[in-house]
Amino acid sequence: MERGVGEDEVEVIEIGEGDIALLLAALKRLNNGIYALKVTLDFLSSRVGTLQDSISNLEKALKEHLSSFQEETKKHMEEERTLFEKLRGEVGSLPKDMKLSLDLFLEKLSGELEKSTELAKTFEEDVALLRSQMKEVQLVVSDVLTGVRGDIGGLKAKTTELEALTTELAQRVMRLEETMLASIKELRLAIQDISLQISALREEYRRLKPEAGGRE
Repeated sequence: MERGVGEDEVEVIEIGEGDIALLLAALKRLNNGIYALKVTLDFLSSRVGTLQDSISNLEKALKEHLSSFQEETKKHMEEERTLFEKLRGEVGSLPKDMKLSLDLFLEKLSGELEKSTELAKTFEEDVALLRSQMKEVQLVVSDVLTGVRGDIGGLKAKTTELEALTTELAQRVMRLEETMLASIKELRLAIQDISLQISALREEYRRLKPEAGGRE
């Protein structure tokens, strides 16, 4: 680079070819960086949009699953209560000593049935709470999407939070559903067992009754 040194002259700085090449390279890198940022933001925006759709679909599927589960649970409970009442009615025809033992057993069985009912109620409440949380997260994601270009880091944090929430939801629904189905299965097996016991006792009672009459 060369300089003019006159007292009243304006200082002139000459830029060589090397300096221009460096400047052009810097501008190109800056342009590429801006383009890459734009592509990243566009991609991130589309991903968040897809995420919002996924949340809506998940919330809808959860609602349908809960409705189906409620109907199935109600059906099972009605069947078990009907069978339970039928067994209680049959107990009345048994001898007093047998009736007392079976009444105690049926009372315990009734308690288990009530526990199953409470478990189903708790499941429904938990799912309702999770659905509410899903809606809240969906609103948060929408707000973040509006300001995504100003706060990418915040959006990533909310997305991570959403992923953790959906994972927790899936795990809790599966655990609650497995527990509920296992409880219903155990209850049905217990009722079937007591039904068989009552039938056996009735047969034994019929067999012993003629013998008792003969001795009289």
